Amino acid sequence: MLFVNEKTLFTFLIPGIKRSYLKDIKDLFINNLRLNLAFLGIDLSSIQEICEPYKEYTISKTSSKSVLGSMNDYARCFKAKIYYDNEQMIDNILQTNFEMNKMPMGAIGYSSGEEKLFELLTKAGHIIRKSTRSKTCLSFLKID
Repeated sequence: MLFVNEKTLFTFLIPGIKRSYLKDIKDLFINNLRLNLAFLGIDLSSIQEICEPYKEYTISKTSSKSVLGSMNDYARCFKAKIYYDNEQMIDNILQTNFEMNKMPMGAIGYSSGEEKLFELLTKAGHIIRKSTRSKTCLSFLKID
């Protein structure tokens, strides 16, 4: 399942989602958002604040052709990555998501999803520690 933020085009893929998992879509989304933000080196208090608004949600279609086009671009890139890297990509999905968010996107002026996310978070006063990005930063996250 592919998630994309409409403001930043920050994206992440959750592979292997089955229909039975959809009843827990909110927890699935929030937990994976936390993991992907931590992988970027964003501090825990900022992650908690970012995830707070997502406790209430609605699933709906977007009317933005730009967002839909970007989602299709991401989907094609993930498919290609799966084809060429296969299990390595699935085993290291956080790294793959990280790489996808480095891709320049025309819909946001050829910035990347990561750049736009950091720009938005910096304006909101969140602490971003790019240099601490590593898999070890995941150990402090509590997964509900």
